Amino acid sequence: MKKNIYLEFGGTYDLLTRLALIKKQGFNGIFIWQDEDEKRIAEVVKNARQINLEIETMHLRFEGCNHLWLDDEQGQNYVKQIIRGVELAYMHQIPTVIMHTVAKLIHPPTAVIGLERIKTILELCQKYKINLAIENIRELSYIDYVFDNIYSPYLKMCLDFGHTNCFTYKINQVDFNKYAPYIICLHIHDNWGENDDHLLPFEGEIDFEYIAKSLKKIFYQGPLTSEAQKNLNESDELFLSKAYNALVKIETFFTK
Repeated sequence: MKKNIYLEFGGTYDLLTRLALIKKQGFNGIFIWQDEDEKRIAEVVKNARQINLEIETMHLRFEGCNHLWLDDEQGQNYVKQIIRGVELAYMHQIPTVIMHTVAKLIHPPTAVIGLERIKTILELCQKYKINLAIENIRELSYIDYVFDNIYSPYLKMCLDFGHTNCFTYKINQVDFNKYAPYIICLHIHDNWGENDDHLLPFEGEIDFEYIAKSLKKIFYQGPLTSEAQKNLNESDELFLSKAYNALVKIETFFTK
């Protein structure tokens, strides 16, 4: 299985040095953020591909995502940000973008206007042949509402283990079969069930063997992607080694 990592895993860094270390460790690719500085996105993509690192996904901006469900100007602006992200993904040949539909403890209920906005975004995704992966953040009911009411071959899911464990319920309560048609990418990190700590796998309480076996049953064959964050006193080299080895260990569970 391919193994990828979030480029912004913590600390200040020189781009070329960080990319070289990621490649040296053995990672196949990275996922990136929809930076406000679009020249920065182009720079990251260009330099990553020059050393044969894939750009797995681009995480779209999430500021204002709660307004997706509200008929207000902020909701309109959020959709514009998402649409621009899809356009950037097309420009840079990034196959999948990741979108939030809700954030924080207090958020509005689902509403038809949100569905209509997602349909508009998906029309552009279909035109450009780009996957729109909805990431689980808090209540899975938001994702369920979208999947139950919209069909598109480009509508997918980014399954974030850490968010599931600390925001909704324990990972062993997830119905993997239900989401099998949608799961296209993973965000792998750990926590102790209270906060979104973004620990390395096996540093918290999440049962990664259970997850791997569950994903195997639904024939998941996509990459294993780390979204763990390094601590401030840790070198990039040490963190990357630990992150890569953690993904290797998870991969072994798929063969059992």
